[in-house]
Amino acid sequence: VPVLKADLEKPQLRKDALEALLSLAPDDSEVVGALVEAVFSGDYGLSQVGHRFVKRCSVSTLNRLAKEAMLRAKSQSAEERLAAIQVIPVLIEASVEGLVPTILDGISRLGTREVFSAVRAASMLPRPVPDSVVAGLIRVARSEDLAAEGAIAALVSIKQSADETKA
Repeated sequence: VPVLKADLEKPQLRKDALEALLSLAPDDSEVVGALVEAVFSGDYGLSQVGHRFVKRCSVSTLNRLAKEAMLRAKSQSAEERLAAIQVIPVLIEASVEGLVPTILDGISRLGTREVFSAVRAASMLPRPVPDSVVAGLIRVARSEDLAAEGAIAALVSIKQSADETKA
């Protein structure tokens, strides 16, 4: 593990070192810090390692990532905004029930692109969709944002799935 941590400083070895550390020491604070940065990396390989991390990290780390995504989505930097937009669906897919509405509420105050991304991810959650997620989609649907249509479509799809399950 110490050798792999040293490799984090070498750009050409960083992805492979993170991949190995994700398997060997996913709870090490230094490793978690590097993986959080990888989640928002502009480098495709690093961000993919980061996205795999999101799917297996703790609830507290998911909360940390969601807050970071909301901050980056408001950034003046186009690169940071894009990284946030790309990770929002991954966060929703990996999130526990209570975090999805928080993400939906946070992004409903952002631009349309971010909301579309999150609404799409929320609509693809396994059925049955938790009530708190439905409530978050309803709030987006009631908004003046263009993504309201997407939220309405997601709600219709969820309702149809519920009806099919009952039949």
